[in-house]
Amino acid sequence: MYGSFELVPMEVGQVRLTMAEVVHGSTATTAAHRQIIFPWYTGIKEDYQTLDQVECGIWEEVANSYRDFLSGPRSGPSGYPHMYGSSSAFPGSVPVRAVAPICDALVGARKYTDFGVLANVSCLLGEDREAAKCKAEEIRRVVLESYRGWYLQAVEMEQLAFGPNSYYVIHGSDPLGIEGRRELASE
Repeated sequence: MYGSFELVPMEVGQVRLTMAEVVHGSTATTAAHRQIIFPWYTGIKEDYQTLDQVECGIWEEVANSYRDFLSGPRSGPSGYPHMYGSSSAFPGSVPVRAVAPICDALVGARKYTDFGVLANVSCLLGEDREAAKCKAEEIRRVVLESYRGWYLQAVEMEQLAFGPNSYYVIHGSDPLGIEGRRELASE
């Protein structure tokens, strides 16, 4: 019905972004760890509270959940309630802030009307593709330089919270191979 599908295998450290409107899938099993994020994009109305998908709550609820690591609004864009969440933040949660204004806006730490956010959007989505590429590379560089510190902070906080029951006490402080990935990132 949809024609032939094209396999797009990903290497360690690569990211694939797929819009929900595009037919896609993945293999049923894998021998390696998969890290998957399911973002739901929604617009924000002029009042800076109402979302395009009203069943998702209001902007402030979404922003609070990302900023404070608490369970999100009553439901997602599907209209169904969230299956996961807590009234308290997971102890190993680390805020990822100040990478770039647009990144802060994506997690509700800044409004999209903030001048820095607007400047990032203008650059990244503007006519000058070379400037956009440079800005994207700059943001990526900041993330890669900061990632190891965020990871180590998460390990430390999780160990403090759970003591001998800590995932990292049981499996070691580098069970996901972050140290090896650092060399990949620097290439």
